[in-house]
Amino acid sequence: MRYIIILFFLLSPLFIYAQGIDDDKDLKVDTTGLITVNCEESRNLFDSDDLLRVSLAFDIKKFKKEKNHPEYQDAVLKIYFPDTTVVEKTIQLKPRGVRRLEHCHFPPIKLNFKQIAFEDEYLDQQSTMKFVTHCKTSKFYEAYILKEYLVYKMYNLLTDYSFRVRLVEMEYIDIARDEKVLVKYGFFIEHLDFLAARNNAFTFKNDRYSRRMMDRKMMARMALFEFMIGNTDWSVAGQHNTKMLKLNDLSKPGPYPVPYDFDYSGMVDTDYAVPAEGFNLESVRDRVYRGVCLGNYFVLEEIEFFKEKKQEFFDLINDFPYMEKGDKREMISYLDSFYSIIEREESVKRQIINACKE
Repeated sequence: MRYIIILFFLLSPLFIYAQGIDDDKDLKVDTTGLITVNCEESRNLFDSDDLLRVSLAFDIKKFKKEKNHPEYQDAVLKIYFPDTTVVEKTIQLKPRGVRRLEHCHFPPIKLNFKQIAFEDEYLDQQSTMKFVTHCKTSKFYEAYILKEYLVYKMYNLLTDYSFRVRLVEMEYIDIARDEKVLVKYGFFIEHLDFLAARNNAFTFKNDRYSRRMMDRKMMARMALFEFMIGNTDWSVAGQHNTKMLKLNDLSKPGPYPVPYDFDYSGMVDTDYAVPAEGFNLESVRDRVYRGVCLGNYFVLEEIEFFKEKKQEFFDLINDFPYMEKGDKREMISYLDSFYSIIEREESVKRQIINACKE
């Protein structure tokens, strides 16, 4: 009987995956539940931090007008790679998102590459890709884009179990207005399939999983990161702004949480962001630790890890060439306030250890 129980424990993630798989039709998953995308033998968009020039030609008025009833429309995509290669294809796109879709004059975009043949192997294996836009045309919104991009890059410094991003100088060409051009920063987000593939893992969605059931080390790391950037807009159980990965090596611990969407964080500090309900916070700049009580060992170990990464975080922001000095100072100041907390034993105990949730 003991061997049957052990066997069930080892195989249970596959059963959960089969029952709880994300029903996003764009995901490419084979019948064994393992992702089969090969991302090593082609030019990966996310292997470089160089600014990528891209253009999209489409009916922008229609795109904005129909954002509350998103449907795909044709667009011409051009990617100008640094080696002078230019990829040009007619694709489809539509507005995406939930809160940003409601707030933004120019909402985020979902690019659809289905049934489009690319000579580049990496692009050819894509079905869809997410692109984060400037939302509105003022300079504040462009600063928000750059800040959120850097937040993704900060989490990349902590773990490979994170979405990679690529900064883009996007030329929006309005085919309905004599090809009027608007140039703005934005960024691509790595597809979930590729994130899982490069980590030898698979993804699944199951609302029965809670924070306590995650890998303890990675749960503590993600919770401390969300605390650092001042983000309360996430949930593991509700799969809100969080994805789950399970390694194909079934001897490894439980699922790894992967956060995304940081525009409601204090670090980005958008004018439309509000704290999550139930925490009595006046501003998204106020921090609250949302980690579970996993034992002080994991949290204290991660705090030391974050201390080791301090200079890398500061260098990432200070060396970023596309952001104004004032915006850099704001990010550095907010990051400093986090380190002033974790560098004092009393504040660690009060704001993190004693703030954990049972």
